[in-house]
Amino acid sequence: MSHYLVNELPGIEQLRYLELGIYDGENFKLVRAQFKTSCDVEPKWRATFVGTTDAFFAQLTPNAQFDAIYIDACHSFSFVLRDFNNSVAHLAPRGVILCHDLVPPTEASSDGAQCGDAYKLLVGFIANVSHYSDFFVQDEDHGLTLFRAPPLPPASWLSEYGTVPYASFRSVLTAIPLYGVGEMQRIARETRIVP
Repeated sequence: MSHYLVNELPGIEQLRYLELGIYDGENFKLVRAQFKTSCDVEPKWRATFVGTTDAFFAQLTPNAQFDAIYIDACHSFSFVLRDFNNSVAHLAPRGVILCHDLVPPTEASSDGAQCGDAYKLLVGFIANVSHYSDFFVQDEDHGLTLFRAPPLPPASWLSEYGTVPYASFRSVLTAIPLYGVGEMQRIARETRIVP
C-alpha cells in the first residue's frame, strides 16, 4: 500500500497519478490525487484500463504524462523492468515512481507467488548508485522504493541484472541505507513535483 507515501507528495490533489496493478482498489481509493488512472489485467475492483501494462502503455499517446506512478503489477523482473522503462517514458519532469516488492524478506518470498524477482531491478540501481542515486528504499512493506525523477534506464544496463541470485541481492542491499515509514514520508514531503 503506497497511499500513505503518495499522499505526502506536495500538491498531490492536483497531480496526475497512475497505478499499475490495482487489485482490489484499496490503495487506489485512498490516494487523494484528483486525476487518477489505473491498470490491471484482472482487477477485483473497477480499473480505468483492463489489460496488461504493456497494452496500457501501447495505447497511450506519446505525450501522455503522469506525476506519480506506482508499480505493483506482475512482480517478475522482466515485467517490472518494462513497467519501469515505460513509466519513465511517461513521467512528468521531476515526477516520482514508486515500486513495491523490491525487497522480498526471504528467498522463498522471491518466487512468483509473493514478491517475485523484481529485486533485481533494485540491484541494478544499487550497483550504479554513483550515477543513479535519487532513490529511497523502505525498511519494511517489502521494500517500497521511491525513485525521484529517475533517468531513463536503457535496457543495456538494467537487463544484465536479470540473473542475480537472491543471496547476492541480500549482500548488495547492505550497501545502501533503508528508511523507516516516517523518514520515507519526510522524503516524499520534500519532493517538489511541478505538474
